[in-house]
Amino acid sequence: MDIDKIRNSAGSMKIADLKEGDQITGMVTVGEDLYMIANNSVHQIKLADSIDPKRIDPTVPNLQQKIFGKGSDSILVSRTMIFAHEICKGDVFEDSFNKEKIMNISIDLLRCVIDMDECFNIIKLYNKDAMSSVDDRRSVDLSMKLPSLGEKAINGETFFRKLSMSYLLILRTFWAAHNKEVDKIFDRTLDFVSKNYRDDERFIKFIQQLVEFSRMFKDWRNLIEHPKRGEYFKIIDYTYAGNNKISRPMFEVVSKKYPQEPVDLEVNMEKLIDLTISNYESLLCFLCERKLKEIAGYTFKVMEIPLKMRRYPHVRYGIALPTTKGPAPLG
Repeated sequence: MDIDKIRNSAGSMKIADLKEGDQITGMVTVGEDLYMIANNSVHQIKLADSIDPKRIDPTVPNLQQKIFGKGSDSILVSRTMIFAHEICKGDVFEDSFNKEKIMNISIDLLRCVIDMDECFNIIKLYNKDAMSSVDDRRSVDLSMKLPSLGEKAINGETFFRKLSMSYLLILRTFWAAHNKEVDKIFDRTLDFVSKNYRDDERFIKFIQQLVEFSRMFKDWRNLIEHPKRGEYFKIIDYTYAGNNKISRPMFEVVSKKYPQEPVDLEVNMEKLIDLTISNYESLLCFLCERKLKEIAGYTFKVMEIPLKMRRYPHVRYGIALPTTKGPAPLG
């Protein structure tokens, strides 16, 4: 069996596991891997040569794997993985700008954000059902039956673990744009920015805030996994709040460094997902702007793309050439 003839020949592959009516809306190449993006899913394609690069085994197949059950119709996918691909495409960046590493991190970030969203939706759905199940029996026996999160409380803790991981990935994106890997990432990031971005006080403040968020969420994650005497992270179950009102589940952090008084769990999970994605978008927009190079006398910029010109509706920003008629998107 001529392995070179097999590997070099043209071929096609049908993507399995597509929902009825789904279409492939884009392709993303990261290193030797190919990602097929559909409306409601993302599929990773590994060609036989990436599995068996020395071409020893002619039986090695091309592989496909559905890695996400959300696709380009999802805000989560659009504002992380697809956004990173769209804004980083083109040969318009300095050599130190490691696009492959940035894309790999964006996929890891998307995985975390999807996990966070699943935890949020479990709590949201349970809240909706639970609040309608309150059994007020005071007219019969002076009692009231309250709902309880029970085992679903673990979704609150899992959410904050993934939140902490997400912010570390966002900081790693900063270093990927400079083609570096560092330890002690919080201190090193602050030191690097203060020395290399002195001309941009706004960005320095943004990075300081990003690092502070990262430290806080790491502290909360540590308290979930390793509570201390007098310091802890707690999911508070449904409680009677007086005046015929039931309080939904809340979370509370008792911490010397980053305390948080009890606040509504569902509401803040939703806010934190959006904040995480917004911070990622803001960071990558700035880094792309700083790393752009002039091409044939033209100066490209990071710009908000008008809705009618976007390839993906939820991807707001891209590389474009400013013109008198508005942005001319790259590619």
